[in-house]
Amino acid sequence: MLASIIIGNYNYGRFVGEAIESALSQSRANLEVIVVDDGSTDQSRDVIESFEDKIRSIFTEHRGQCACLNTGFAASLGDVILFLDADDCLTGEAISNLVQPLLDDSGVVQSQGYLDVVDEKRKSLGRTIPRKLSPSGDYRERTLTRGPGACQQPYTSGNLWRRRLLEAVFPLPETLSVQRDGYLGPDGYLNSVARLFGRLASVHSVVAQYRIHGRNNWHGATQFSAEALSSHLAKISYHIDYLSHWSTKLGYVPHDDRWRKWKRNWADNLAVFALSLMDPSASRPQFHEMVFSPFMSGTTHRVKALGLTLVLTAIWCAPESLALRSSKRLLAHKLPHLSVGRV
Repeated sequence: MLASIIIGNYNYGRFVGEAIESALSQSRANLEVIVVDDGSTDQSRDVIESFEDKIRSIFTEHRGQCACLNTGFAASLGDVILFLDADDCLTGEAISNLVQPLLDDSGVVQSQGYLDVVDEKRKSLGRTIPRKLSPSGDYRERTLTRGPGACQQPYTSGNLWRRRLLEAVFPLPETLSVQRDGYLGPDGYLNSVARLFGRLASVHSVVAQYRIHGRNNWHGATQFSAEALSSHLAKISYHIDYLSHWSTKLGYVPHDDRWRKWKRNWADNLAVFALSLMDPSASRPQFHEMVFSPFMSGTTHRVKALGLTLVLTAIWCAPESLALRSSKRLLAHKLPHLSVGRV
């Protein structure tokens, strides 16, 4: 089984060399490495060309991450594909660990592992994304019931995809408009619909380093703000639209209203509440939508959900200034990209 590692790069010249080296250093030998540069204006081309005899490189005009990876996928030959962000690095056993479930079970279309969050110099910050992966299994019915947040998954670099799934859904939508889906990366599209095509396998090991460096190309701001909350919630709305489209296309009945009411998890409903405190024109969730949301996602342990319900009730009843401070503190743990500047 040939594995393709596709690295999409845009102005990450100071990091892309490490990403390429991590791809070339995999313990599994049967792989190809494709680097697509999305019209970078920094030193990226020089760095990429220094690996010319070891990789396949493609240079395009700047069209955005999804367009970049569409180009890479079209050029790939692999039976399984991993999309590696140019500022992340794979562990040496990443492909070997992730490919095994797909070799063992033809019904698995996605294999996933943990991302170790590191700083600019690749020093571990002591946490993983996600904090806990969902167990391996078939999440089709749960996805149709609960929407895009039916299970816990890593970001782009932590996923290995079976080619038949990608052939069904590629090319991904391409746009640079922040107001629509320019901020929605490939994992946003793929994680939203993969459950409709087959089973998920979770590998309980770290497969990549996810680098936080303060200048990440992402959709939000570098501080907790109404803009960052609005952008995060717009992303959820587009997840739902995309899943609804594919559910209908595959002959399923989408439950858009239910998905929008409960969002993906309790933190998303808390984000709606926090936004309403910061922006009076924003709509506020109903009391039950916020405080009972920990029980609705299906991914929170019931004892923990009860504790969260009590905390959310206290936040709802608190004075606005205290409620906003408490919301920010709680969201910093569940949605750290709202304050660290990357998703």
